[in-house]
Amino acid sequence: MAYAVLFLSGWLVDRLRNLNRLKTWLEQHLLSHQVTMWIHRLNFVVIALIWLHVYLIPRLGMVSGFRLTVDIYTGLTIILYGWSKLGIGRYHSVATVKRIRRWELICKS
Repeated sequence: MAYAVLFLSGWLVDRLRNLNRLKTWLEQHLLSHQVTMWIHRLNFVVIALIWLHVYLIPRLGMVSGFRLTVDIYTGLTIILYGWSKLGIGRYHSVATVKRIRRWELICKS
């Protein structure tokens, strides 16, 4: 949850200077882009495991509508995530490359 507050809620970090400093320090010293990407991918594994967990517990199947509710929310979440990743219904911004760093320089730093 702390990871989500620091790295996924820009509105909070932009308003609190100490949180912004902590986020910057963590980005520079602990969490590289690859680490954050793997954490993001592991979230999908966790979602799948939660969904499987709901279907493996027989008591949850006896509660009327619980599995259906879990399926609806999981499906909507996956659809909305895919919608945002594909960029359907929005314009893509054009970026300009400012600097290219060679791999040897990155490995030495």
